[in-house]
Amino acid sequence: MAVVSDDVLQLILTRLTNLEKQIASVVAKGAATYQLLLSVYQAEGAELMSLQDVLTKVEAQTTVIAGVETLLSDLNTRLKDAIASEDPAKLQQISDELDANTTRIAAAISANTQNAPTPQP
Repeated sequence: MAVVSDDVLQLILTRLTNLEKQIASVVAKGAATYQLLLSVYQAEGAELMSLQDVLTKVEAQTTVIAGVETLLSDLNTRLKDAIASEDPAKLQQISDELDANTTRIAAAISANTQNAPTPQP
């Protein structure tokens, strides 16, 4: 059996101690990195929530726009029918509805637009 000198044992002990310190440093850096990644993930999550809110609003606007398109299409069809029938009362009724809807749509756009520009004639 070979005998290991005290110098060799001391060298091994020193290297093990250094290795232990390096491992502790890596673990500490790993913990710090984990905390950083966790905070980024949580911030991203908050941004994703905001993104979801935006997507919900866009979907709501799309629904409103589709409603306006349906309204205009319906009014266009009714207007064509009234013109074809040459019924002045129907034409006046549709004209009045167009005026009322134009006013409502303009008010809704103005109320829901930040720093809405003043409409130019």
